Amino acid sequence: MRVRTKHSTWYLVVLAALGAALLSFAACGGDDDGAAAPVADPATGQTTAPAAADTPIAAVVAAPESAPVAEPTKAPETMAMTDPKVKRLVFGTNMPQETTSPPLGGGGIAGFISMRPMYEFLVDITADKGQFVPMLATEWSIEGDDKIRYKLREGVLFHKDKGEFTAQDVVHTWEQVTREDAEHGNTTLFRSSTDHIEIVNDHEVLWHLTSPEAELFWIISQMSAGGLEIQSKDHFDEMAGGDPNFRPSYEGEAVAGTGPYQFQSRSQAQNIRFERVPYEHWQIRTDFPEFEWRIINENSTRLAALLAKEIHIATLPEDLKEQAASEGMRNIAGKVKGLRTFMSFNCCYMVDGNRAADAAYLYPDSRLLDPRVRKAFNKAVNKQALNDNFFNGKGFPMYHTHLNENTLGWDPSWETRYADEYGYDPAAARQLLREAGYTENNPFEVTTYSEEVSAYSGGADLVDIIVGYWADVGVKVTLEQYDPTRFRSAERGFEVYNDIDLVGTSSYPFVAQRIYNWAYRATSNNFTSPEINVLGTTVRGILDLEEQAKAWRVWGEAIYSSHANLNLFWLPAEATVNPDVVEDWVFSSNVTGTWTHIPYIKGVR
Repeated sequence: MRVRTKHSTWYLVVLAALGAALLSFAACGGDDDGAAAPVADPATGQTTAPAAADTPIAAVVAAPESAPVAEPTKAPETMAMTDPKVKRLVFGTNMPQETTSPPLGGGGIAGFISMRPMYEFLVDITADKGQFVPMLATEWSIEGDDKIRYKLREGVLFHKDKGEFTAQDVVHTWEQVTREDAEHGNTTLFRSSTDHIEIVNDHEVLWHLTSPEAELFWIISQMSAGGLEIQSKDHFDEMAGGDPNFRPSYEGEAVAGTGPYQFQSRSQAQNIRFERVPYEHWQIRTDFPEFEWRIINENSTRLAALLAKEIHIATLPEDLKEQAASEGMRNIAGKVKGLRTFMSFNCCYMVDGNRAADAAYLYPDSRLLDPRVRKAFNKAVNKQALNDNFFNGKGFPMYHTHLNENTLGWDPSWETRYADEYGYDPAAARQLLREAGYTENNPFEVTTYSEEVSAYSGGADLVDIIVGYWADVGVKVTLEQYDPTRFRSAERGFEVYNDIDLVGTSSYPFVAQRIYNWAYRATSNNFTSPEINVLGTTVRGILDLEEQAKAWRVWGEAIYSSHANLNLFWLPAEATVNPDVVEDWVFSSNVTGTWTHIPYIKGVR
């Protein structure tokens, strides 16, 4: 049902009152003591402290091709043998029902996030800067443009006496991710980019690529929930009993992982519990003997549970964070920008080769293809007022939708040029629309949606305010209630080509690129162009990070200068904790799923 929205000044009042609209956590979409790992000198083997200056994501990987990369450091404080005063740490969250999916081979992203405390990856990320460091792989090297060699950690145990980690488990995990009936989010990429995985010996594999695919390395790491969470082949085979179609269920035992926590139990739509492994883990002894995800979907109920000390960590919207703080609770924010919100211009299905330089638009007359229109939509919105009144000033300016100072390819000029290109200027917005042929008698018409997003509370209110700003410059908006099932069906049916929708997500640049501004699949309809597609494909074909950074910058400039999205804010991913139970928690927050480094949460004694 379509509802015509007429402009009125009511939204200015709403804007002033929106301190009550709440920032919460991204369930889709994030990532000790915060110290970066020492870096091994390839010549001497000695370790030195890293430079204090910030470095881009994955900078550690840019070491010489054959050099070992940094080892993760154990946090001495978390190795204390005296347990904290609370035995089971309980994290209250609004985890979706997808958690019924098995952690590998199928299911949505929430299923992987929910099991994250018990699984490890070949490559980890640092909690303070989101950089790649070893995990189950002790080192790796890029060989030519079609091979990645991983040397694997020896002596790593799987949970509950299910064997020792070897190269066979790497191959097995990849086979589960790419099996014929897999519904894994990265199945297509794993299949298309991998020719085969060669087992060199029990503790070394050579990953043969079909062609250079830069994102493969990222989805093998903890940067991607729903990547390559290593599971025990022996345990899986034992559970399968020879059934080639076997798929594990959360209703029973989870397939053994290697993490500091092991699976304990789960109750459908209630909780998932883990316990500290009963042996000396290769990496860390968790502070808390047990950890629990408590599934509480209502914001107010999570707050009540936190104040009643039934849970110790909660994801809350901004107004409830303030209430919790007034009663002695504390907010802890992630260290790396990753959670963000923006609006996507849906206009641009590509045909005739999709990613080719001569690709064409399915709807070449879509009004959102005009760059003056996209720039006008940006300049119509007072983003500073939105930040001050809606996000309580916590948002960071979004100079680029997908790249920031912590990512490869960052260009400082994007910040200096921002006021001219994206800054609030309603007169300029009106002029741009007039130049594009839109007047009071012939207004620009567009559809948008009253929708909530998982990244924060109050998304529908935010859209209402933005609609008011657009109406101020003469745009005629059709505002619809958002039905995700209907929207996705229409999107796949090539029916969404003059719409703008709100996005809230936490993910690394490759995911952002291929989902929002690159013709990754035929049904992609977010703004892109033949130039952007070619540049995006170039980025993905470069394994060397120094060269990749250069390509990111060129692609990033094409996104920036074309006003490919309506930029809003980078947001802090915050969790509210009981300071009588949680002493500290350092997490990166730039990762799909947001909540990482759970075993490193420090408890109060």
